[in-house]
Amino acid sequence: PFFARTISTNEADARGIMVYFQSIGVRYVANVYLHNEWGIYYNTALRKFARDLDIKLLSFPLDNNQASINSTMQALKDSQYRYVFASVNPWPEVFRTAYQYGVMGNPDYVWFAGEFSVSDGTQFNRTTDHDLAMALHGIGTLNLYQESYPPLDDAMREMTTNLSLQQEYFNHF
Repeated sequence: PFFARTISTNEADARGIMVYFQSIGVRYVANVYLHNEWGIYYNTALRKFARDLDIKLLSFPLDNNQASINSTMQALKDSQYRYVFASVNPWPEVFRTAYQYGVMGNPDYVWFAGEFSVSDGTQFNRTTDHDLAMALHGIGTLNLYQESYPPLDDAMREMTTNLSLQQEYFNHF
């Protein structure tokens, strides 16, 4: 069987978090993001809405290795930005390092994470993961819910049962 999936952009999330920041009077936001296609597009959307809402967004791209995570956390600390949005995956090492640098799990910093969940299968060890638990204490998450769109639901249902439509779709690519 074939499988198809539609993935929306992060524009709604980006707009939502920037509108929230504006509503509580935040004018300076740091964005820590994974330097890949997903992170770059998320950062672009955040920049767009930050600009529209007169919020200064300072971006901190990081690669998925410890040296990059360390330098990003030091740069974030040096920036003195106190509101941080993060779009990183996998997140445990980034958040653990942020805690070690004193920029997460600290009441002087407010973190929000997009597309983040501690129910993603990550296992915690009581003895060795105290710093990660402290980092996560008080973090905000952004989860937007989109109502069902019946025409899309109908089209996807037809796609799952109509073999000629499936073949037409795959022939297109």
